[in-house]
Amino acid sequence: GETDDRIVGAPEPKTIFAYDDILYVKTPSQEGVEPGDRFLIYKPVKRVRHPDTGSTVGRLIKVLGILQITAKDTEDVMTARVTLSFDAIAKGDLITPYQEPTLVYPRKEAPEPKDITGFIIEVVDGRTINAQIDIVYLDLGTADGVEPGDRFTVYVDSQRRGFPRKVLGEVQVFLVKERTSTAIVKKSVDVLAKGDRIEYKK
Repeated sequence: GETDDRIVGAPEPKTIFAYDDILYVKTPSQEGVEPGDRFLIYKPVKRVRHPDTGSTVGRLIKVLGILQITAKDTEDVMTARVTLSFDAIAKGDLITPYQEPTLVYPRKEAPEPKDITGFIIEVVDGRTINAQIDIVYLDLGTADGVEPGDRFTVYVDSQRRGFPRKVLGEVQVFLVKERTSTAIVKKSVDVLAKGDRIEYKK
């Protein structure tokens, strides 16, 4: 839609873009974007079903690369350069703010503890897109109080009653929709999988 932060064109009449190409972008949802800011380039791909209920919960994203703003041309159009590309990039692809080194968001002084639990609904292995970024899709969104920067502990309940759950890792949210969110795997001691449980990390 018109309100999405996205790639709107390029100075060269090409349809596919890659590393070092120059693009024009619009970021209607972001204020104060400056040259030097980086954005993750992505596109929605297949629809995802919830592992527990089987209902469709949203669309998986595919990360295509990273761009860096090089100039502000007009009030709403900026020039950017592709600094990393994992896959073909095209006009219309979406962008979201990206922060080095691994999407670390400044935390509020003392974040409000949130009592939120949910599930991983899909796992995207970064190695399949030549990126060292593993991305998971969660069944929680703004409707549940999730915000970019929130961290979640990933765990599985013990098969045996009375035994502690097994913690598998930690993920941090970077893109939030109403009922789903996309997170980057910050650390994991085991492979994260669809159906793993998540709990807000206080």
